[in-house]
Amino acid sequence: MTPLEIDNKVCEEFGITGDIDAEELIKHSYVKTQLDEIRKALYRQRIDHILAVNQLKLAQDNKESEAVLSQYQAKVSEYRHNIRQFTASVKTLIELVDELESAE
Repeated sequence: MTPLEIDNKVCEEFGITGDIDAEELIKHSYVKTQLDEIRKALYRQRIDHILAVNQLKLAQDNKESEAVLSQYQAKVSEYRHNIRQFTASVKTLIELVDELESAE
């Protein structure tokens, strides 16, 4: 199911019609703004991942305790998860932008 199909089902379910719904230009502008914001957040997560990997390596080099290493490893895993989630969100919003542009 495409993003626009999902939105259409929600509109149908809740009775969101033309007089309640946002204008197409507003929708398009909002989605593009959200896309830009998520791209920024994705980049921040990538930078945080770089820093966390570096901190983990330094902790390993300094022979830190297992507890400390596991904290750094948890951060690396968290950033990797966030990167995966933000990447999926960006792809979905790109698809939605394409759908909105082709519907105009």
